[in-house]
Amino acid sequence: MPLTDKYPLAVTFIIGRSRLPGGAGALAPIGTGFILNVPARFKDLYFEYVVTASHVVEGRDETYARIRTRDGGSKDLPVHEWVHHPTADVAVAPFDASGHEDLHLLNVPAAALGQRPLPRWDPQLGDRVYFLGLLNLPAAQGMIARNVPMVRSGTIGAMYQDDVPVQWPDGSIRKVQAHLIDCRSYGGFSGSPCFFQRDDAFTAAREGKLEWGQITRLFGLVSGHFDLATSPLMQGDIAELGSIRVPVNTGVGIVTPDAKIVEVLEMEELREERERVTEEHRKKQAEEGATLDTTSEVPEEYERFEELARKVVNTPKSEIDEKRKRDS
Repeated sequence: MPLTDKYPLAVTFIIGRSRLPGGAGALAPIGTGFILNVPARFKDLYFEYVVTASHVVEGRDETYARIRTRDGGSKDLPVHEWVHHPTADVAVAPFDASGHEDLHLLNVPAAALGQRPLPRWDPQLGDRVYFLGLLNLPAAQGMIARNVPMVRSGTIGAMYQDDVPVQWPDGSIRKVQAHLIDCRSYGGFSGSPCFFQRDDAFTAAREGKLEWGQITRLFGLVSGHFDLATSPLMQGDIAELGSIRVPVNTGVGIVTPDAKIVEVLEMEELREERERVTEEHRKKQAEEGATLDTTSEVPEEYERFEELARKVVNTPKSEIDEKRKRDS
């Protein structure tokens, strides 16, 4: 079963100045991102972030998130202070859409990240994947202007592969941990949310009976794809040019695991800011005489995310922990 029409509303095109020799170029779409919702301890408080691939925004002084509006247009909202994973291809920035009531915007809930509550919800080889992103082609300029992403699909080919080489915009090669998917990715899809689907999964229990159906969960974000250089045979008027080398898409995409997003969200600068805002919110409620949340009233989504965060960050092979040890 494909995705519903709600999924594209969480996707944003990342806008930045194109890299040109000798200076910055004009503002233009440079990749894809998505809006992630992280719950807080209080039911009326939450945090939103823009998530994209680190290589899309690294080194750029000016970036925006393009969001669809209810009248069919779009708005470019400034995004500041990207926080980058030290080794994975993930960047996260706080996102504030307050004051823009005309946005047609949804988000990916943190509950879609990482830890699955049931083994049957774990991704498996061959499961379907869908990813939504920027189709950066001349014929798709109308879609780009309205922030309408293209949905592409594939299947899971391999998971948690170490030392996968990814070429950064400066030409350097970085080796990352990544999933590999059988798909047809394309330039502009970097940073796209990638979802997997499982059939025959336990979804609910009603009146003592188990219900089975389909689940769709976040698998990670698209980081790129593998090309293969080949030498096509020149014919006709261009035969005299001789041999040239051109890239051919191999049909293998690279997906950064969603656990890497959690690792960035738990980095000191983002977690401390959430704690600061939460404390201010608590004091304001106390001053207004509101009833504070007791332990039993803490939102379930918040407790699940905190449990996931502890599990991910405390994993012995956490790349963030390893880097901190090396730097200390």
